Amino acid sequence: MKNWRKTALRTGFYLAVSLSIAAAVYGSYAEKSADDPNAWAIEARSAANVVPFSKMRDALMASGPEDRAVIFTDKIVFEDLPADGVGPAPLLAADLNYNAADPFWSDISRIEASVTFGRVPQSGFSLSTALDMLFIGIILLVFIPLLLRMTGLKDKLGGPSRLMKASELTTTLDDVAGLDLARDQFREIVGLIKSNGKIGAIGAQPPKGVLLQGPPGTGKTLLARAMAKEAGVSFLTLNASRLHEMFVGVGPKRVEDAFEKARKHAPCIIFIDEVDAVGTRGDSGGRADQERSNLINTFLQLMDGLTPSSGIFIVGATNRPDKIDPAFVRPGRIDRKLTIGLPDRKARQEILALHAKKLPVDASYDFGALAGTTPGMSGAELATLVNEAGIAAGRDGADLVGAEHFAHARQKMMLGETGSATALSDDERAVTAWHEAGHAIAATLLPHADPVEHATILPHGGSLGHVLQVPEGDRHMMSRASLMDRMIVLAAGRAAEMHRFGPDMVTNGAASDIDALTKIATAMVTQWGMGRFGFLKVDQLPGTTYPDVVLEEIRSLSQDALKAASSLLEREADALAALSAALMERDMLSGAEIRTLVEAHARAVEDDLELVG
Repeated sequence: MKNWRKTALRTGFYLAVSLSIAAAVYGSYAEKSADDPNAWAIEARSAANVVPFSKMRDALMASGPEDRAVIFTDKIVFEDLPADGVGPAPLLAADLNYNAADPFWSDISRIEASVTFGRVPQSGFSLSTALDMLFIGIILLVFIPLLLRMTGLKDKLGGPSRLMKASELTTTLDDVAGLDLARDQFREIVGLIKSNGKIGAIGAQPPKGVLLQGPPGTGKTLLARAMAKEAGVSFLTLNASRLHEMFVGVGPKRVEDAFEKARKHAPCIIFIDEVDAVGTRGDSGGRADQERSNLINTFLQLMDGLTPSSGIFIVGATNRPDKIDPAFVRPGRIDRKLTIGLPDRKARQEILALHAKKLPVDASYDFGALAGTTPGMSGAELATLVNEAGIAAGRDGADLVGAEHFAHARQKMMLGETGSATALSDDERAVTAWHEAGHAIAATLLPHADPVEHATILPHGGSLGHVLQVPEGDRHMMSRASLMDRMIVLAAGRAAEMHRFGPDMVTNGAASDIDALTKIATAMVTQWGMGRFGFLKVDQLPGTTYPDVVLEEIRSLSQDALKAASSLLEREADALAALSAALMERDMLSGAEIRTLVEAHARAVEDDLELVG
């Protein structure tokens, strides 16, 4: 309702200004009334017979006092009334001729003395009038929004801040799943807000604000709204990315207006979204950096002016805490920092179950198993996954959302929709099958690689095929052995192509594998101290590449991974051929089927060795 009112107010303002200016332009004929003595000419000019100006001049000079004439800005209209009033009155119209030498203009005073004369401006919607009004309309569309920004009126009609009263908030901390630590921290802050800053008899001061930092989609905004609901206070959202304007002083004025609005509705929580957009100082010294500094200084002054009795609490949210000016988040302004990370398996299960309450889900479905196969997903992505499962169930006409719908939704979230429009030739299917078979065998046999869930040569998203690996549990650290195995798995696709088709027939299908492998190798050498440089971080200067010796170490790790993958697939050549043939036949194999095939081949090798012995 509030948004509708704001839109109606904005539209009404534009319409009123437009009509006012249009009325001023069209006032000459809009003001004419029916009793105007010259009104007859306004209607007659379009029906009169058009004659040359010379003929009009002769008619006027021969006219009598009972005749009528009107001079417009572009025409003369003449009505030759009969003396006895009987018969039609001829109407003549002629374009004006402003030649000063024409006898008409020297005799105009005599003509006006003998003819009922009137002068009115041009009336009616002529082409020139229409063009004038079009030009004015363009000016209105361009300059009125700029005028609103400069005067600050646009902020009144709907700027970067939005206030919600406590009664309008619906989310509580109980509705926030998977963030137990954050909930406890926020409940403590809620208690401080409710107590008006009184913390027993010790005399400690409550915090003025908290900074929520973490990846996108982890529930930072949701937590802030829930805190306002729990505390029973107003909630004012201020989008920092919309505070920067081309006009000097507009951004600081918006901040002042937001804090003033919060004071009027105190107690109130001011939630500054994307706070890194305002908390970064520039270094070029230009006008934009000066305006940014003014904006930050305005924030700092207003935050310093807050007291426990003011009833205003600041909550900032960012996914780039390193970009914020330290003065903005120092103690005394933003006293606490809370990191909201990606949910672990238990948290993912809670989030999935919470969002699934909105859908008719099969009661036997195990959200714990689904949570185990969605590592790295944020709360927002999990919510989307549940919604996609509901869409899939609705598309199938099912009464309940089942395991197949959640599996389809998870695959769509992780890999994209099946690329049915991508048709592979037989040769491309064969290359893809051998490529993915190489990945699958390496991932199955290497001891530190994540287990394979399935392998397919059906196009998904931007890939022509893929091997999906799902870790057995949440992993927060990776050993050097795990990273090396990961690089070998990535290199195994190219190694399989080389094994089957030769070095000259490898394809560009390994582009994403090369990119991922290079990033791992680079981080091992330059950040994690896992290369020959040892326990040392190697920095890269802006705009430059790493030194040749560092690049050589990165290349060496990459080549070692490719050699290890080639050696592994040479040893398991029969399994590689069998797995690629199975993929060509069935398009997709499960992880269990892949493991069974590889184990069967291993047993066959052992039997052959016994026979040879």
